[in-house]
Amino acid sequence: MSKQIHRPQRSCVACRRSADQDELIRYVVAPDGRLVVDYQHKLPGRGAYTCFNRECITRAVQRRAFVRSMKNAQIDVDIESLIGELRQQVEIRILNLIGMARKAGLVASGSQMVLATLKKPAEIAMVLLSSDVTQNVGSKVRQQTARACIPLIECFDKATLGRALGLSERSVMAVTKSPLAQTLNHELQRYRDVMGEF
Repeated sequence: MSKQIHRPQRSCVACRRSADQDELIRYVVAPDGRLVVDYQHKLPGRGAYTCFNRECITRAVQRRAFVRSMKNAQIDVDIESLIGELRQQVEIRILNLIGMARKAGLVASGSQMVLATLKKPAEIAMVLLSSDVTQNVGSKVRQQTARACIPLIECFDKATLGRALGLSERSVMAVTKSPLAQTLNHELQRYRDVMGEF
C-alpha cells in the first residue's frame, strides 16, 4: 500500500477554496511595501494565496483581501502590475521548460522536421506554433495536428521560441510525450487561465 504524501494546504484569499499550496499563486510583501508574486514559493515572509485565474486575483485586490491576509494596511497593490508580473514569471517558466526539453532530446523543431514527425504522431505530446509563422507553414501545421488530434498551442514569436531552444528563429516545435511535457502543458494551462491566451 503506497503512502499518501501530505502536501501543505492553503486557501485562496478571494474565493476561500482550499488546495495544495503548489496549485495556488503565492504573494508576499516586498521591503518597499509592494505586493509581489512569489511564483516559485521561495521568498521569505508571510504569504497570501489566490487561485490561478484573473477573477480571483481581481476580486482579492478589489475586496482588500491581501491587506487583511497580510495584516498590513500599508500594502501597495496594483492589479495590472500583479498580472504583468505573473505573466512574466509564467513565461520565464515556460521558456525554461522548452529549453530543458531540447536538452533532454524531447524536441523536434523547424517546419520540415515537425511536419515529418507529425506523420508518426503517437509519441507527440503537443506542438507549439509561433504567433508570426508564415501563412503557408501555419496552415500545414494546423491541418496536420488537427488530423492527428494533437494539441496545438500558438504562442510567442519565432525569435522567442528560437532563443528558448538555443537556436535561431523557430516557427514551430513538437514536444515528445514525457513527464517534462506534462509539466510544460500544466504551465501553459496556468498561463491560459490567467491571461486568457494560448
